[in-house]
Amino acid sequence: MTDRIYYTEPSCRSFQGTVTRIGEHNGRPTVVLDRTAFYPTSGGQPFDTGRLGTVSVIETLDEDEEIVHVVDTPMSVGVVVPGEIDWTRRFDHMQQHTGQHVLSAAFDRLFDNRTTSFHMGTEASTIDLAREVAQSDLERAVEEANRVIWEDREVSIRFVSADEAARLPLRKEPVRGGTLRLIEIKAKNNSRAIVYPRQIAMYLAKHMTEASLPEIGRQFGGKHHTTVLHSVEKIEETRKQDKDLNRLLNKLTEQLGG
Repeated sequence: MTDRIYYTEPSCRSFQGTVTRIGEHNGRPTVVLDRTAFYPTSGGQPFDTGRLGTVSVIETLDEDEEIVHVVDTPMSVGVVVPGEIDWTRRFDHMQQHTGQHVLSAAFDRLFDNRTTSFHMGTEASTIDLAREVAQSDLERAVEEANRVIWEDREVSIRFVSADEAARLPLRKEPVRGGTLRLIEIKAKNNSRAIVYPRQIAMYLAKHMTEASLPEIGRQFGGKHHTTVLHSVEKIEETRKQDKDLNRLLNKLTEQLGG
């Protein structure tokens, strides 16, 4: 059984694992590790690529309880190897996949129109809906999805049993039993108490330190630099209109600077 690091640490980019089994897939060598951060093709999201030491990982497969890494060079059982995923590829997939769920939820909530399938490509991604929609409804759903995204809502991970999942208002019925991993995008009233102070903290970090946007993002749980930039820009714009916020920021700057 492979310990799937991405289940609990989706922002993990590098790790160390031990080769437990080797094999072959379509004429290419494969390795199984005791633990991995490489995500296999699943739920419409394509597989990760990257490196295991000096060896290139060209495909990642989910085979029952094991994650199989298709590599370009054979490896040996028992070898402890550092792993590094292609983060640019993975983060693009994460953004598209989360965005798809937000857009699908908008169609479901506004028009009771369920998503039947999802296809992610290198140039474009598509969702298939249960029925056709008018252009005006499409634009309204996109506007609603963008609103949710710009609110920078918290995205959290939950593990529940099949029985617990059956009592939750899920948009799609689970296709398997056992422990299920759920991704929840918090409602605005549940996330503002967390997100707004975090945006202020990012703003202060940007203006009071020499840290880069990626460095600040790593200090806030692996947030992407674009999230940091959005937070800084949002606070800068808000303080122009909000006198209380402006006074608070001036006070914090003075106290922290002193």
